[in-house]
Amino acid sequence: MENKVINQLHMREMNLNEVLKIIREQGPLTRRKLQDLTGLSWGGVSQIVTRLLNQNLIIEEKDMTQTAGRKPTCLKINGQQNLILGIDINSSGITAVIQNLQNEVLEQITGTADCTSKEGLLTSVYQLADELYQKYKDRTILAMGISMQSAVDEQKGLSLYLKECPGWKDVPLCEIFTERYEVPVYLAHDPDCLVASNVSMFGEDVILFRIDYGIGMSVFKNGDFIKAPGMLEIGNTLIQAKDRKIQTLNSLATISAIEKKTGRKIQDFAQDMPGKSGILQDAAGYLAMAITNSAVLFDISTVLLSGKLIEQVPEIFTELQKNLKTYLPEQTRIFKYDEKRAAAGAAWIAAERQLTAF
Repeated sequence: MENKVINQLHMREMNLNEVLKIIREQGPLTRRKLQDLTGLSWGGVSQIVTRLLNQNLIIEEKDMTQTAGRKPTCLKINGQQNLILGIDINSSGITAVIQNLQNEVLEQITGTADCTSKEGLLTSVYQLADELYQKYKDRTILAMGISMQSAVDEQKGLSLYLKECPGWKDVPLCEIFTERYEVPVYLAHDPDCLVASNVSMFGEDVILFRIDYGIGMSVFKNGDFIKAPGMLEIGNTLIQAKDRKIQTLNSLATISAIEKKTGRKIQDFAQDMPGKSGILQDAAGYLAMAITNSAVLFDISTVLLSGKLIEQVPEIFTELQKNLKTYLPEQTRIFKYDEKRAAAGAAWIAAERQLTAF
């Protein structure tokens, strides 16, 4: 008897989550349309809708598109309450967003990342997160999503390392931020967050590369992410350089590598300098080979390129795109992708995970 009760409760929660997901993705919808889409009984739909209304997750409104007759009542996500805070932590900078359950960004702010120490980097994040949290806390912040550079353990909520930040190892980000803001916190790898911010934009399998002081990769295939801690750390790929020495891709084709080779900050690299074109061509060549191997390995024909190096040095995107079109199959599509979407993607992932908890 106990198992039967547990199963019934589990089924009710599954039905509630399904109804909420449908309203979120396809709303505004009438109750009758919800019944058609879910296959639930009228009584079942009514009970779930009442519960969601009581929790302020959805609201009712008249369908004003109908010009004649009685206007039906439609259900849609409550876009004014129930917000999600998203943070992108990267050694090249911090971005924070606040967005609603309709994935509409209400505000976005950015700041620098103090990578001199673990405490310094956390303080950089707190400054932005505190600002948005205080501003919107009266509208109910349901959860927080963190997009993190380098390898993470999503299940344990750990950032495993960040080589640009001394002392940053196995940092329990979910625990730290849950204690500070008293909301559930969800952690994800930053390239996954970039893809998650707008998977529907591409409608197919995609592979994304974020090229900053390190290189991150995300693979979205068959409707889900391929993941395991450290599995897709493409920056650790070994490459034979022009001098025939074996080096990692990180040491050859990142912002750090270019700054070390030129003795100039990446912000100054747009200026003409001796050997600039050769440095760009070398970096683009190494990147193109690694990206090509990954795209072919996972059999994916949509490639997204993002990150500070792509944004701040447009010539490298041009050179990289030229090489990729030479190496990859003709049908491959190559896009430049805004790295600031990572914070919004973290919020989207947090919303998806949090809504299954209702």
